[in-house]
Amino acid sequence: MQIHFKNPIAKKRPPHPIPPAVSAKMREEMPAPQEELPREEIAPVCEEAHPHAGTVAPLPSYEDTLGLADFFKLFGDPTRLRILLALDGGEMCVCDLAEATGMTKSAVSHQLSALRAGHLVSFRREGKNVYYTLADDHVRIIIEYAVEHLREPYENV
Repeated sequence: MQIHFKNPIAKKRPPHPIPPAVSAKMREEMPAPQEELPREEIAPVCEEAHPHAGTVAPLPSYEDTLGLADFFKLFGDPTRLRILLALDGGEMCVCDLAEATGMTKSAVSHQLSALRAGHLVSFRREGKNVYYTLADDHVRIIIEYAVEHLREPYENV
């Protein structure tokens, strides 16, 4: 499955974040690990290196992957996540969001600008007041699935 979308918050980045020559030099300068991890802390892998026919799907482009990473960074900040969770309950003004999250209006406003740039929230003006909501049901669904995922019991971990 190919994913194609415009990333509204993407920054201009080189095609590869670390050139291979720099990467090799960095690896040489890194100190050697003091000890290996115990076997049970290492993720299980195949005993032999062999491709499994039909299981390797094409990945999104590197640019699309960067866009997804930027998108999920917006959810990764606890302050912004608290604002999104508050807005999951419905439309709120900055004053109400500040009260609900225990933040200042200035801090809420700063975080809302990042959420707006990422198209996660939308707003409307009513006189001197500005009311914010989640941009669409996709944002709500992502939050609900994340909460559901965290609450389910883990198997094969």
